[in-house]
Amino acid sequence: MSILARDWAYRQALRAPEKPVLVALAEHVGGAGRECWPSLARLALMTGYSERTVRRALRALEAAGLVRIEQRPGRPALYSLNLSTTPDRVSPEPERTVNEPKHTQPNPEISHNVCVEFTKKISGGGVRSATGLLAALSRASGNPILVTDEIAREAATRGGYSGPWPPEARARPGAAEIARQAVRKRRDILARHARPGETWEDVEQRLARDSRI
Repeated sequence: MSILARDWAYRQALRAPEKPVLVALAEHVGGAGRECWPSLARLALMTGYSERTVRRALRALEAAGLVRIEQRPGRPALYSLNLSTTPDRVSPEPERTVNEPKHTQPNPEISHNVCVEFTKKISGGGVRSATGLLAALSRASGNPILVTDEIAREAATRGGYSGPWPPEARARPGAAEIARQAVRKRRDILARHARPGETWEDVEQRLARDSRI
């Protein structure tokens, strides 16, 4: 993880969902670099948003000049963060009226009750994603936050969890291989129906419209 990229992302004057998505991207940048390639599913798990919302936020970040996106057929997109961008390049959040919904920014403060409930669920085994589970519990508590692996582990510790980390290791045997097979099968379907010049996302959207997948 690049501390420089993460701090840069936190300093940007953005609103949700753009800021949580930008911070999630920064969490994937390594060392002194500025590039990363997390999947949409991974970004959705970290932020608690749907893939559709994440995709919309990515387009907004690209339009603001904060991120350059390079689509790569068969692989997750390559994201390049523009670390030279200063916060004043982006308009600050406008004042809200009483009836406007408040967007919650990333906040590592998780209530004790959420930590306890989180610990109970991961202690029971069968957890596919600790970060995704904690994000869902945080949303349900009315305090949606950007959940990283570090925050999830801290919440588990506060809740008294003493098992292996990540708790996904306690999931049912063969779950990881089943998931990999499902991904390969889906990509085979997309490859069979791909047209020249189409990205995987283009193919998926077209087939979804035709109700083939």
